[in-house]
Amino acid sequence: MKNRKVGIGSSIKIESTRIWSLAYADDHILLSKNREALIDMMNTLKKFVKGRELILSEEKTKVLVFYKGQNNKKKKWFWEGKEIEEVVNFKYLGFIFNKDGSYKEQISELEKKRNCSGQKNMGIRRNKIVMSYGCEIWGWEERKELEKVQLDYYRWILRLDFSTPRHIVYAETKIEKLNVDRGGRAIKFEEKIRKLGNKD
Repeated sequence: MKNRKVGIGSSIKIESTRIWSLAYADDHILLSKNREALIDMMNTLKKFVKGRELILSEEKTKVLVFYKGQNNKKKKWFWEGKEIEEVVNFKYLGFIFNKDGSYKEQISELEKKRNCSGQKNMGIRRNKIVMSYGCEIWGWEERKELEKVQLDYYRWILRLDFSTPRHIVYAETKIEKLNVDRGGRAIKFEEKIRKLGNKD
């Protein structure tokens, strides 16, 4: 879809790079700044799909509008006469995005996965992987709810009293806080993106 005939304002700009869409296998995401631009891009996608005799699944297709606050009203979206649902959150490649960018559903899911892994008696390394999943996207802020779940898990696996102070747990296990680990990964991820941009 390199030769799309949509305005440059349709895309999302990150520094000097413009992004119109994301694609992985048979999943495709269109990115736009406003409703008019997205409708324009959907019309271009229709031509692309028809030209290659493909079929879009209306049931699996959703629209997620990013905004802050509660005043934004859902709008009607259509594909070939069939309505496309506008949602407040959406899972893409295992990561849950929501309308206000708080990632609260993603963090809640991580807590559930952590609890399940704890019940299955899985190790500390597995716990860190689960609790940090997707951190390159949801970033730098300290997530106290995740830190608490991680600390409780360490206390449980080491058979410590749950009132054991956190500084003792960190000192004895030599394990860093989650936000330190996430920050390092986020830095590496951003550096990788910059290097890819410099190749153009």
